[in-house]
Amino acid sequence: MDSIAPEFAGDRPGERELDRETAQLPAQRTRRVAGNQYALLDEAEHALIELLADVPVDVDAAQGALIAVREAVANAVQHGCAAHPGTVAVVDLAVESSRLVVRVADAGPGFDPRTVLDPLAPQQRLRPSGRGIFLMHHLMDSVEYAFPPGGGCVLTLRKTVIAARRDGEREERKGSGMDIKKRTADGVVIFDLNGKITIGEGAIQVREAVREALSDGQRRIVLNLAQVSSIDSSGLGELVSSYTTVQNHEGKIILLDLPPKIQDLLTITQLITVFDAYDDEKEAVASFS
Repeated sequence: MDSIAPEFAGDRPGERELDRETAQLPAQRTRRVAGNQYALLDEAEHALIELLADVPVDVDAAQGALIAVREAVANAVQHGCAAHPGTVAVVDLAVESSRLVVRVADAGPGFDPRTVLDPLAPQQRLRPSGRGIFLMHHLMDSVEYAFPPGGGCVLTLRKTVIAARRDGEREERKGSGMDIKKRTADGVVIFDLNGKITIGEGAIQVREAVREALSDGQRRIVLNLAQVSSIDSSGLGELVSSYTTVQNHEGKIILLDLPPKIQDLLTITQLITVFDAYDDEKEAVASFS
């Protein structure tokens, strides 16, 4: 992993450094949000969508950046703000030429990037956490860390997001949360998921649905991901946790109809080798026989 350690000044770690880089940008091409609760994830996501709304954005690149920014903000809230109650994480977003620049600063104790465990190592693959930094590196062009002399951590993400766009194409703001519908087919429980499996509500809803099925004595479970729009490291961790929980109850869980972007994340994290996944519902149900 690459890292930097420049000098920073100002009341907030990284604030003046970002100001120097974006001082010449029009106001509508910069955004700032701050907070110390998980609601900051949605605020940062919405700020990024608004920032890119009127520029010719590469949709795939922008969606990858959305996931990476959520990962960075989640780490700042969970580790930085929790370690220093009363402080806030500051998220600065800017577009410079064709490049998105995001800085997430918090007052936490920081960490040594060299000590982060490799989530692809066989002994780490079934851990429900520890994939956030890996995903950031995969989804962004560069990921840099700085630890100012006065304390805190500044994470800088960069991504080329500007490209030609078809007439009328526009990045849409999708709602938060998750809608889950339960049905059965030949004794197999199928959960149709619609929304985001992300830190907070979405991941928790999936967990509760699977646990409820197990408590009802159901051991054959299919998660239909056809309408899942996004998943982050917490969502991936919840899939892993559900997989191990169902296995511990002598059951089996299968994934159905993976959207390309979800399949890509499962592939690069090598979790695709853990799950049985099907494109056809009848085949998925029949596999339990």
